[in-house]
Amino acid sequence: MKIFFAVVVIVLLFVIGATLYVYKKSAMFLPALLGICGFPKIKESSYYDENGHFRPGTGEDKVGFFMQHPVFGGFKHMFFNVEDNVLKAIAPVKYKDFLKAQGREEQLDAALESFHYLTGLVEKGQARLVPDLYPAEAVNSHPYRSHLTGMFYQDNRENHLPL
Repeated sequence: MKIFFAVVVIVLLFVIGATLYVYKKSAMFLPALLGICGFPKIKESSYYDENGHFRPGTGEDKVGFFMQHPVFGGFKHMFFNVEDNVLKAIAPVKYKDFLKAQGREEQLDAALESFHYLTGLVEKGQARLVPDLYPAEAVNSHPYRSHLTGMFYQDNRENHLPL
């Protein structure tokens, strides 16, 4: 019985160690990558400031905050176009840690600025999602196409330059 308990403890420590190593090295939560966990729950209210407008995202926010942002209308693949288990694996990670693990930490400010620009356009009605880019028959024959969603940007300038 003691040997069994020792083996269980060793396996548990190995799994915890491997999870922490993968999380630190590549900013991925290993159990989610294996399909054991789902997306982190983000409160709907956390997306808004005290005036009811979209609040700016920060590097401290989890990647899941950006993936599940109302601006994307429930299409988690709009933020990263990868498979579900990979999305689940990176969702619990802080955005700044994800960029650091990717060797792109210097891009944090530019990425956040771009995201704030997009959320501002959506909030003003100058950008919107365009779902269902493919007809149902095309999605049935190629299921990955269900993830494809576009973003339509509306020009609000009154004076256009001639082409």
